[in-house]
Formats: sequence, C-alpha cells, structure tokens
Amino acid sequence: MKSRWQKILGFFGLGKTPRAKRGFAGAEGGRLLADWITSSLTADQEIRRSLTRLRNRSRDLALNDDYAKRFFGLLRTNVIGPTGIKLQSRAETDGLGLADETNDEIERGFALWSKPANCAVDGKLSWVDAQGFFIKALGMDGEVFLRLHRGYPDNPFNFAVEFIDPMLVDVNLNRRALGGNEIRLGIEVNRWRKPVAYYVLRTPPGGDIVYGSLTEPMGSGELTNYMRIPAEDLLHIFIVERVNQTRGIPWLHTALTRLRHLGEYEEAELIAARVSAAKMGFFVSKTGDEYPGAKTETGQIEVELSPGNFEQLPEGVDLRSFDPQHPNAAFGEFIKDCLRGVASGLNVSYLNLANNPSDANFSSMRSALLEERAYYQCLQQFTIEHFCAPIFSAWLPLALLSKQLALTGDAAEYDRAEWRPRGWPWVDPAKDADASVTALNNGFGTLADVCAQEGRDYQDVLKQRAKEQKMVAELGLNLAPATAPKAATPAAPADETIVAGGQNV
Repeated sequence: MKSRWQKILGFFGLGKTPRAKRGFAGAEGGRLLADWITSSLTADQEIRRSLTRLRNRSRDLALNDDYAKRFFGLLRTNVIGPTGIKLQSRAETDGLGLADETNDEIERGFALWSKPANCAVDGKLSWVDAQGFFIKALGMDGEVFLRLHRGYPDNPFNFAVEFIDPMLVDVNLNRRALGGNEIRLGIEVNRWRKPVAYYVLRTPPGGDIVYGSLTEPMGSGELTNYMRIPAEDLLHIFIVERVNQTRGIPWLHTALTRLRHLGEYEEAELIAARVSAAKMGFFVSKTGDEYPGAKTETGQIEVELSPGNFEQLPEGVDLRSFDPQHPNAAFGEFIKDCLRGVASGLNVSYLNLANNPSDANFSSMRSALLEERAYYQCLQQFTIEHFCAPIFSAWLPLALLSKQLALTGDAAEYDRAEWRPRGWPWVDPAKDADASVTALNNGFGTLADVCAQEGRDYQDVLKQRAKEQKMVAELGLNLAPATAPKAATPAAPADETIVAGGQNV
C-alpha cells in the first residue's frame, strides 16, 4: 500500500521511474498538450473553411485598426514608392547592343498608356496607382485577381486592366467540370492543377442572385450567375505557402486575433481612464426634499458623468466610491510587447509599425531597417515577376497593333525589359556615399549598381548629366566645387627648436 507521500508525489508525476521515449518531444501527448488540437487537412480544405472569415476580418482591421492601416501604408510606401516601379526597355538591334531609339519609343508609349485615362477600365487608376492598389490588396486579401481586357475600345491602345474583388470568385464552388477538369474554390484547373478558367460572380453575394443548376456534370447553360473567364485573360496573384494551394490567404492571418484584442483593450483602458479623470461630487439631502435630477420610467436615477459635475441624491440614497486607477502603470510596456508579436507576424520592424523610435539607438535602428528593407526587396521582385512583367507583355502587342508605337516587327522582338523599383536613403548617407565611391574607384561595383540601390536608371542619370554639362558650357558657367584654401603653416622662429618624437630637428 502506498504511503501518503508516495500518493502526493504520484499526483505530480514525481517519484516514478521514467519510461523510455522515442520520437519527437513535440509529438508527445499529456495533459499539458491535450488542448493542442490539430488536423490533417490539405491547403485547399483549410482555405475553403476559413478564407471568407479571414478576408472579412482582415478588411475590417484595415478599415478600423490604426496598426493594420499603418502596415498597409508601409507596404505601399516601401514596395512601390512615390513614383512606382519603372519600366526600362532593353530591346537590342541584331545583337549589336541596345537600340536606344527603339527603347525610348517603347518607354514613351508605355508612359502614355500609364495615365489614368488609359490604364484601368474605369479611368480612375494610373499605372503607379494600380501598383499601389495591387500591393495593398495582396496584403489585405492575400490574393489579387486582375483581368486583362484585350481589344478594350475606350483608349487608343485597345488595352486596359480591371481589378476583380476576390469575394466574387466563389470559394464554395467546388465540383467536376467538362473535359475531365475540376473546379476548386471557384477556379477550374486541369489534371496538373494548372488554372484553365475562373468563375466570377456577376453580382456580389447578398445581392439579387439567381443561381443556375448545379447538377453534374456542368453543361454550357448552367451556373448562369457566373462569368467563365479564360486563364489567359486573368492574372491570379498570390504567394504560395503550401503545396497544391489554389487560393491565397490574408497576410494578417497570424495577427488578426492579437490586433483585435489589443484594440478592445486599448478602448477599455481609454474609457476607464476617462471615468477616472471625471472627478465628481454628490449632495445628500437630509431634509427629504424631492430629488431634482432625471429619472427613468422605472424610477432609476440617471447620473451624467461629466468632469466637475455635482449631483444631488434623494434622502436615504448613498453612493459607494468608485475610483478606477487607469491607465495601468504597465499599460505602455504591455502594448509594446503585443505590437512586437504583431510586427514579427507581419515581417516588419516594431519601430516602424508602432511609429515609435524612442527606444532605438543608431545601431538597432539601422539593423532593423536593413532587415525590413530586404523583405520589401523580396516583395518588389515578386511584384515585378507576377504583376509588372505580365501586364507589359500583354500591353506590347496591342500597342503595336493599334499603331501607338512607331515600330514595326513582332512584339517578341521588343519584349525585353528591366524594372527599376524604388530605393531608400540610408540612415547615415554620408558614410554610404563614401562607400559607394570607394567601391567604384576600386572596381568593386558599377554605376548601374549604385543607381539601382537608389531606384534610378543609370542611363537616365548619364543622359541628364550630359544635358546639364552641355547647358553649363553654353552659358559659360563654372560649377566646379569650391574648395577652401589651405591655411599656411606658420614658420618657426629662428631661435626656437622644433621637437618631434623627442628628437631635436
């Protein structure tokens, strides 16, 4: 029979001979991990279950939460920048080098199409606006659907783009299609999971919708509320995180609950602090006078919470003091720790997300900025490959066919482009400029590399400098940098001895 101490030790799992274990500790069970519930679902199964709610919550935070709005603003500012990701045409002439006149013509035509009147079907977005809208929508919704309208009649280029709300691509549309294909989360794919077509609702959910028949297999006259858009006419852009993933998920998905609770907590602290600051007083009647204040229909006393307000209470009514001490002394540190977790989930620095560099020194700020900018550079490359380049490749043939480019030949000859994203000024620009000059002088870098770091085209820089130097020469100006004259070294008196290093000179 076990003793009393053996029973106590046994309750806490002590005093027992440890059993041999194999495998990973993270896969072990026990009472401490009993609430860790997992499931073996595919990416599409999890997305189908959660995408609509995740997207709605992400949009709500983007609309009402300061920190979520700040995050999407950081994406727009750092990935796209004030002038957007710029086209730099790189067409060549029979392998003899770049065709400057041809490239200038392509860039001129694309700049004309980039105006709001030509770029988007609704005439509201310029090319830079479209890039900014793209990166915000990609982060907020996790995916972007962009329709390419070839033969568009309302601009000279016969080409425009149209953003489609992801909620119109029905995540609940899952079935077999004709030809052995299948519709997964509103997207028709072939046997290799390659998109063939997209099914877009003609009217938003909740509107006046009349659904067609959903019998199998789907015939040409069914699903009358959906537009079937071929894959070659629509770009579906998202970051793939799991194998066989058909739809994207909002980038805020790990930070949603924390941001929500943090916002509610800040509101509660704010209200409590307001109540605490509204110091009031009460008069208690000893004579039995009628209560002069307002009452509800049921006879309850209504008291207005206003700073410096004094209310009279009826005879026999007393007040128990309520003096909340808010905000809590640890309020600031708690908010800061929560935002650090949010920033980690969003791959940005706490300093920028919270807009609070007060605790940073030069070294920590520089380190955080460099790491964050590396993340933005990854997003810039993603934007170039999945947004800018495909749109340019779709625009070029229509620009040639519509005679908006003074060029002849096939579009494939001219479809060679580089894209210049924005650069960033450094925390210590003087030292970084000196480092660039040293790299150039020692052959460790090129002018193109230096200009690319700042988001500029080195050819444009050279052309602009040539124009400026020509203008200076024509005007007879001298813009050489002024140098301060060196101070003359005073001569030593003849009767004095200069001592250097302990030796008489």
